Amino acid sequence: AWSGVVLAALGALGAHVLRYRTSRTGPWSLLLLGFIVYAAATIPWYLVPASGHPLPFPSLVDAGFFLSYAVFAAALVSLARRHRDHDPRASLEVVIVAIGAGTPLWEFVLKPEVVDQSWLVTATLYGYPLVLLVLFGMTIRLVLAVDRPDGAGLLLIGWIVGELVADVYYAVSVANGTFRLDSPFLLLYLASYTCLGAAALHPGSQLLAEVRPARVLRPRTRLLLLGSAVVSPLVVLAVAILRGAPHPAYLVLVAAVMVVLLLARVSSLMVDLAEQRRLRLELQHLAETLRHRAFHDALTGLANRALFTEHIESALRQRPTAAERGPAVVMLEIDGFKEINDTLGHDVGDLVLIAVAERLDRVSRSGDTVARLGGDEFALLLPAVELVQALGVAERIVAGFREPLELGGNPVVVSTSIGIVVADGTQGRSQLLKQADVAMFDAKTSQRGSYRVFSPEQHTAVLKRHALSLELKGAASRGELRLDYQPVMELATHAMVGVEALVRWSHPEHGLLPPLQFIPLAEANGCIREIGDWVLEEACRQSGRWDDAHPTHPPLDIAVNLSPRQLDADDVIERIAAIVQRTGVEPGRVVLELTESALAEDTEGMIAKMVRLKSLGVQVALDDFGTGFSSLSVLRRLPLDIIKIDRTFVAGIAREPEEWAVTTAIIALATSLGKRTLAEGIELGEQLAHLRALQCELGQGYLFDRPLPSQGIDERLASASRPAVRS
Repeated sequence: AWSGVVLAALGALGAHVLRYRTSRTGPWSLLLLGFIVYAAATIPWYLVPASGHPLPFPSLVDAGFFLSYAVFAAALVSLARRHRDHDPRASLEVVIVAIGAGTPLWEFVLKPEVVDQSWLVTATLYGYPLVLLVLFGMTIRLVLAVDRPDGAGLLLIGWIVGELVADVYYAVSVANGTFRLDSPFLLLYLASYTCLGAAALHPGSQLLAEVRPARVLRPRTRLLLLGSAVVSPLVVLAVAILRGAPHPAYLVLVAAVMVVLLLARVSSLMVDLAEQRRLRLELQHLAETLRHRAFHDALTGLANRALFTEHIESALRQRPTAAERGPAVVMLEIDGFKEINDTLGHDVGDLVLIAVAERLDRVSRSGDTVARLGGDEFALLLPAVELVQALGVAERIVAGFREPLELGGNPVVVSTSIGIVVADGTQGRSQLLKQADVAMFDAKTSQRGSYRVFSPEQHTAVLKRHALSLELKGAASRGELRLDYQPVMELATHAMVGVEALVRWSHPEHGLLPPLQFIPLAEANGCIREIGDWVLEEACRQSGRWDDAHPTHPPLDIAVNLSPRQLDADDVIERIAAIVQRTGVEPGRVVLELTESALAEDTEGMIAKMVRLKSLGVQVALDDFGTGFSSLSVLRRLPLDIIKIDRTFVAGIAREPEEWAVTTAIIALATSLGKRTLAEGIELGEQLAHLRALQCELGQGYLFDRPLPSQGIDERLASASRPAVRS
């Protein structure tokens, strides 16, 4: 039975090592090696006495047992090192506990049986339980390092406990001469071997060898174990004194050693506590930093959307202090921010965002929350205000952006579109933000640099415009845009000398939409650049197709409107030049029309761009002249080719003396400056007659023709006849 159990344990350990051929089998290989040495030592230990010959004590057999224990200790140390954050200094605790437990074991169990023995016999007898106590402490510490001790760990504890109890019996029986091989106590050895083999075969055996974080014992548990171990020699000494026995000198020595070991461990723990305190402070600081980052915008330092919505919810929970007082949300976007990013770069865009955040922080009131919600969208939360106070904040924001932002010595002019909503007690957080966004979108698509207050009446219209704005993006690439062309006539000869390209949006649901319904949306959402480039390139290519199809007809000028938002882009000149070159159209036949409103925003910058446009060889026309505020001094500096007279003056020229006088003055002014004039909206023959009498050179309107698709212009050119004037 003895040999069968030993061989079974060896087989289980070997099977574990062969089954798991990884780096994690190293500790179990050491356990196998230790048990091989242990099994080899048991052969003479068991067979020699069985043959009737006495086995000397101590002998090489005992040396073999102690060698196996050393290998077992190495295996347990190897397992302990698999745990991250393993502290080798914790081994002192194992030694302290082992000596503390071994002292009463020696004094009360072994020492009375050891009488007149040599020091070698005494050391060997005491060594067995002491070494196994150390192994027991190591096993306990290893198993406790696992979150939930499983069967494999408990079986290892059973193995060491069986060996410990059996070795104590062995030492006592050897000392008093009563040792017998047939003693029932020796069954504990068989039980311990069985536990070791079962631990090797247990599915959880691999978990003990896995690399994992070490679980730190609770300070109270650690203090209890160490305190009990240190007090143990003192208790033994006190018992000896009470018995009247002579004071064993070794107990004083053991107590002194235990105190030294305890002080050494406590000092290392103090260092650990100081390090833990430092790490705790660092973690607290890190947690505060992470919380700040979680609720604040990294670029501007303002509150982010998460913190802003949290503040909205808090403000909504507070009861209004007076009638018509509640939290208000002021939401705003930077007009033309996409163009700033596209033309000046994202670094400059970031500087703009930082400068805007600083300016908003200055105009806000104490107690207001200023936040960057994302991109170029900002918001202010005004707690417990009336509408007039919210309007005052919006006025200050608009006024604050009238001065350019100074970015590294370079002034950048920006404006903001603002939406305002004051809570009336019926909205939740999401609805309040949505209503502020609706009002902001209304401002952005109506007039940049303005503010709007949310009202339920505007909601449906704004939502429709917002949906159109989203659908407008990519309309050119999807082939939904088309051009119509209105003939431009030479008034003296009734000859068609050019066309004006007018864009339409063929919407899949709403049908053909005129430019007034979507160009403001394109300017607001930034896709005016894509649409403007498509219109210019398509018009130039169509001009080339007409030239090829009608070589005998004089080439037509092609007029295209430029939006003020297109002109804001720094690379607009380069893009126009690339389109003209790519399409092969003669530059002198391209007429680029600008409005007076574009001049009003940045006169000097616009004049500089017009000069660069003229350097390309194209013609430049001033559209809707007379409706803006162009002064004579500015007009004289403009590098214009054509001045277009607005239709409001043309409509009353035949019956309103004031309109006739204004039209006369415009034509005279243009003639004196060497500019050609073009009258818009000619619908009646008498209007044409007056314009011809005033020597206006060019005209367009329903009197000649409505805007036509390209095929309609083809038909006009193919007829080779001048369009007839309708009476």
